[in-house]
Order: sequence, then structure tokens, then C-alpha cells
Amino acid sequence: MQDSIMIAVYADGAYRVSQHCDGMGFPKSVGLEVLKSLEVLDLEKLRLACLQCNGISLGEIVKRKWEDPNWVEPLQFQPWVGVEILGQIVYNGIRDLLVYPISFYNSALCDWAFVVDFDMGTFEVYRGDNHEQVPQDARFYTGHGWAYQEGEKETRFYPVRLAASWPLEHSQTGRNSCK
Repeated sequence: MQDSIMIAVYADGAYRVSQHCDGMGFPKSVGLEVLKSLEVLDLEKLRLACLQCNGISLGEIVKRKWEDPNWVEPLQFQPWVGVEILGQIVYNGIRDLLVYPISFYNSALCDWAFVVDFDMGTFEVYRGDNHEQVPQDARFYTGHGWAYQEGEKETRFYPVRLAASWPLEHSQTGRNSCK
């Protein structure tokens, strides 16, 4: 089983990072790797580096490939980069990032989401496979769900739902503090 996981960084009122990665059936390990990254990274350096990131849409990538057949996708556009993206931003100066739209946080497409929110000072975990509408004040509220039709049975999916949230400062004291 391969889980679809999103890693996002929110700062100064916008998503600065929205990286897709494949969980290879181990979403908890991806969450622990994000926490491990937050534990060792200087959070202020991460925040400042993320503020310099340029979000590039999937459409822009297609356009660049079309205009220049020799253009090679940078490493961070590959979904397997995943959790390594936070360290790549801080230590390797990666600034052009693929940013998935908020609609991708539909629970039919996204099994888990891990959000570092510098504005709220939180690390949040979201769970997919959600068949109930989320509250209007929820982070990924869209106002509608997505229907999946299989024969006569219709299944509705809604955005990922908040499962847990911790203060970011807890990530600096070790993974065990965020149980």
C-alpha cells in the first residue's frame, strides 16, 4: 500500500511549501521524520528560508517543459523527495518549489498531511479517508466534497481532517514530547 502524503509549511499567511510524497505504506514514519527534521533544524532559519520560496504550479512545470524540451525538473519536483524537502530548503537553498493547490488536500487524494504552521506556532497532523464535511473554520475547508461513483454506490470524500496538533516549540525538545 502506498500512502499519499503532503508536507506543508504555512508562514506569513500563505503556503510556502506544499510537497507531495509517497509514504510507502508507512505514514507514521513520515510524520516522525518531519518531527525529526523540526527537532534538528533551526526553526527560525526554516521559516525565513520558506518565506523566500517560489511556488510553482503543475501547470507552470508543464509550460516550462513545453517551451524548453531540455529543461530538467529540479530534484524537489520529484515526489520521492518528500520529508527531505525541509532540510533541502534550509541547507541547499532550494527556492523553486512545486506547490500543490489546497484542493489536493481532498481526502480521496491525500491520506495524511503534516503541516508546520509558523503563524499559529503549531505542528499539525491531518488524516484522510474522511467521509464527513469539515467545519467551515477548518484549514482545508472547501465548501464541498468529491464524489466517487462505483456502480450505483456513491462515496463522498471531504478534505483531510485535523487529527492532532502540538506547539512547534515541543518539536525542539524531542519527538517523545509530541505524543
